Amino acid sequence: MAPTTSISKKGIRIGSALKSGASKVIPGRWASGRPIAAIATPATGEQPVFILKVQILGCNGLLGVDRSGKSDPYVTVTLLQKQYQTPAINATLDPVFPPATSTFEFPIFSSLAECLGALELIVWDKNMVLKKEYIGEVSIPVDEWFPAKGLTFDDPSSTPLVRQLQSTKASRPAMGTIQVKLGIVPVNPAKPEVDQPYHEIVRLSQSADVSLASAPPVSSYIPS
Repeated sequence: MAPTTSISKKGIRIGSALKSGASKVIPGRWASGRPIAAIATPATGEQPVFILKVQILGCNGLLGVDRSGKSDPYVTVTLLQKQYQTPAINATLDPVFPPATSTFEFPIFSSLAECLGALELIVWDKNMVLKKEYIGEVSIPVDEWFPAKGLTFDDPSSTPLVRQLQSTKASRPAMGTIQVKLGIVPVNPAKPEVDQPYHEIVRLSQSADVSLASAPPVSSYIPS
């Protein structure tokens, strides 16, 4: 019997849900004129089909938001309920992030494929007064994780992605690019096949009959 997705029954407003990383919005359920989100969790006892490894390499040509014309950029990385962040790099528009503290792993479950949405990368400026300021963001859908042939993280043919930052704030034009390396880490080293599991996740994600919402760029959520 195929595993089923376990979704908490308690509805929560979309703003609160997104702060906790929820990305599945159940259509047709509303409260006070606003959509209700459900937080998805894997089936009880389910093992991931693979691990998605994400390394934030750096950014180029970012918008300077400090008085000096520079920024103190860092990146939050979100997929479903999991969120990580890189350290901030001071006074630069072209940060290079240290691999040891800018590489993250996300377990990928078959039962959650329909609500995976996109990998969200949001660039912020660390601000001692306002805590942080929005610089720009990019979303990478599941079927765009691996445009080259190499799927595993250590595959020599796996090349980093370079994406132009976008802005969802009318008052803040986005500038610059972000470079990120994605790769699959097999759960079972004795069975290193990753091609079929990845394409099955892509197929399931594309069959989803739900609305997917990305993390809000103005959120004040900081992972603990």
